[in-house]
Amino acid sequence: MSFTFNWAGFTVPNAAPRDPSERMSSDLNAVGANVGAAARGYEKMQADREYSALLGDFRDRGPRLLQLRQELAKLRARNAEIAQQLGI
Repeated sequence: MSFTFNWAGFTVPNAAPRDPSERMSSDLNAVGANVGAAARGYEKMQADREYSALLGDFRDRGPRLLQLRQELAKLRARNAEIAQQLGI
């Protein structure tokens, strides 16, 4: 038994070595992109923390806000009293 193979039309692509500087520049670009993404992620995380702290402070203001409103009402009543005494 014999085996024959028709080589007509069979092509092999040429393997050309890449320029090492081209690969290095693409690697550096990838590193730069990763560093930029990490920096943006860090900035977003910091902004999220600041916003969370702001909301936390706002939620904790409930009792203090009530106290300030009561004090403001007392001061307005006192100002009205003084204005009445002065005839304003």
